[in-house]
Amino acid sequence: MIFSNKLRGGKISKISRSCNLISIQVKGKDEEEIFLHIQSFFRILKNRKILVSSDDIYRCGEKCSAENFVWDTPGNSVFDEVLQTYITQICNVKILQVKQEESNDLIITLEDGWMLQILIDTTISEEKYRIFNQKRNIVIYS
Repeated sequence: MIFSNKLRGGKISKISRSCNLISIQVKGKDEEEIFLHIQSFFRILKNRKILVSSDDIYRCGEKCSAENFVWDTPGNSVFDEVLQTYITQICNVKILQVKQEESNDLIITLEDGWMLQILIDTTISEEKYRIFNQKRNIVIYS
């Protein structure tokens, strides 16, 4: 797993989304900027408790009304609201382990009990996440 060594020891610097594509920016241990683009089931856990998942993108948050809810506008969903609650806690936390399962699920373990899980949600063989270095435009995994 080439990308595992690039991510391990790095720190998450940003998590955002555009429609249902979740983007995670990591500053690698060698200061290299690495990006994860995810279009699969994704969740963030703290001490094994699920705090937010990609399905929350499709649920109306407290800041908008159900009649005016547009899921693909960042800021409107439960996902966006919960992520804002925890974003300062998860950013700059060191990545301890990156494990790719046989199913291609990706489990990223961070310090302080944080965990990111990217779970493949289809039987069809298609790209569900991509890990790349934008500076060199190198795809590390797709």
